[in-house]
Amino acid sequence: MGPVASTHPFLAGKRLVLCLGPGGVGKTTCAAALSLAAARAGRKVAVITIDPSRRLAEALGLDRDSGRDEPVLVESCPSGGSLHASVLDPQVVFDRIVREAAESPEQAEQIVENPIYQATVRHLGGALEYAAVAKVQRLAAGPYDLVVLDTPPCVNARDFLRAPDRISEIARNPAARVLGASGRVGGRIFGNFGAGAFARVLGSMGGVGFLRQLGAFLRNFSSVIAAFERRADAFERILRSPATATYVVTSPLAFAVKETLAFVGELDALRISVDAVVLNRVEPSPPPSPSREALSAWLSGEPDAPSPEEVAHLRDALAREASLASRAERAIAAVHPRLAVVSVVRSDEPPSARTALADLGERLGRRLGAQAAS
Repeated sequence: MGPVASTHPFLAGKRLVLCLGPGGVGKTTCAAALSLAAARAGRKVAVITIDPSRRLAEALGLDRDSGRDEPVLVESCPSGGSLHASVLDPQVVFDRIVREAAESPEQAEQIVENPIYQATVRHLGGALEYAAVAKVQRLAAGPYDLVVLDTPPCVNARDFLRAPDRISEIARNPAARVLGASGRVGGRIFGNFGAGAFARVLGSMGGVGFLRQLGAFLRNFSSVIAAFERRADAFERILRSPATATYVVTSPLAFAVKETLAFVGELDALRISVDAVVLNRVEPSPPPSPSREALSAWLSGEPDAPSPEEVAHLRDALAREASLASRAERAIAAVHPRLAVVSVVRSDEPPSARTALADLGERLGRRLGAQAAS
C-alpha cells in the first residue's frame, strides 16, 4: 500500500502525542488516524490505547485480548515509516516491571503470585493509568521516534495524568512501610496477630491470612518500589516536555464541549499545555435551499417522494447541526481565547477501514499543520 504524501509539520520535534477528551467523540479513531498518517509520512510510530472499550484494537485489526506486551506491526511504509500498535494489558506491564526490578527471579515470582499484588493490579485506582505511563516510557526509549497514546474518557484521563503522584503516594505511605517492615516492628505486629482472641476473630474472617499475605507482599515489594517511583518522576517531566503534543478531542455537542472546558481548565491547573482542541464529527453545511418550485419539479417524478415542506424541514435540521461547530468554537474561545480549535468534518464512510483511517489522518494532519504554522 503506497504512502500518502504529507510532511505533518505539526509533529516536527514531537516524541509523544497524548489524545485526551470525553467519551464517545471519536478520540480513539483520531489517535489511530494520526498514527497511521505519521507513519506514512516517514515516522516510526507506536500507538497505545488504554481506552476501556479498546476500540482502537477494532480499528487496526488487533487481537484485543492477546495479552501481548510487545506492539504488533500494523503497516510498514515505503516512506521508511512504520506503525506498531498495542492494546494495554496492565497485568503484563506490571509483571515486567517487577521482574526487571526484583532482587532475584524467586522474589519476582513471590510478588507476582501474591493475591494482594494481583488484586492491586486489577482494582487499584490509577493502576491502569500507571501501566500506560510505564509503557509510554519503555516504547519511547525503544526504536520508535513517535509514541501516540489514546487515553480513557475524561474522568479516567485525569486519573492517568495523576497516576505518577498516586503511585508515589502509595509507595511512600507510612502505613505501607510499617506493614511491610521486615525487622522487629513488623515481626512484633504480625506475631501479635498470631495468638489470642483478636487472632481468632481475624481468623474467622480470614483476616490473619490476609494480613500475612499483605505483609509478605509489602516486604517483597519494597525492593521494587524505587523502580515505580523513578518512572513516576520521569513521567512528570515527559508530560511537560516541549517534545510532547497534547490534543483534546471532543465533539460540537453541548455536553461534550462543557466537559472539555472543565478538562482544559484542569490541565491548566496541572501546568500541562494543550496544543489544540479537535472538534471531531462536525456536520457539513447543507447546500443552499432550492426554491419551492424547483424542489417540487425535482420530486414530482419520484415515487413515495417527501413533500417540499419535509425536505425543507430536513435541510433546516442539517443546518442547525452544522451550526453547532461554530457555537462550540465560540464557547471555547470565550473561556480559553488563545486555545487553537481545529474542526474535522464527519466523513460519509465510517473510519474503520485502513483507507478511511488514512484519509481522516491526512485531513486532521493538514488542519493541525495549518494551525501550528499560523
